[in-house]
Amino acid sequence: MEQAWSAISRKEMANWHIKSSQYYFEPIYNLLHEKLLEQPILHADETSYKVLENDSQLTFYWTFLSGKHEKKGITLYHHDKRRSGLVVEEFLGVMRVMYTVTCGQPIGS
Repeated sequence: MEQAWSAISRKEMANWHIKSSQYYFEPIYNLLHEKLLEQPILHADETSYKVLENDSQLTFYWTFLSGKHEKKGITLYHHDKRRSGLVVEEFLGVMRVMYTVTCGQPIGS
């Protein structure tokens, strides 16, 4: 007798995981995003990584966090294919960056 779990594909299980995470965590993420935007000082940084299925394509995880003097710190992660100041502008909704330098190079250069 075949087990019931063998009928569920790995892709289906991954999709269930993604959908349930979106259902439960996306509203919390959005609320934290709103609270982060209310803070006067924000930090942003990105790090690159290679996509497993494609050795040549780099993609980026961005970290957005509140200033160190905030009573309740917030750190949010954002995935994007770009390493550009546009990612920061889109995430924040407006250009709030006075000057940003990453690894000695302005973002977008």
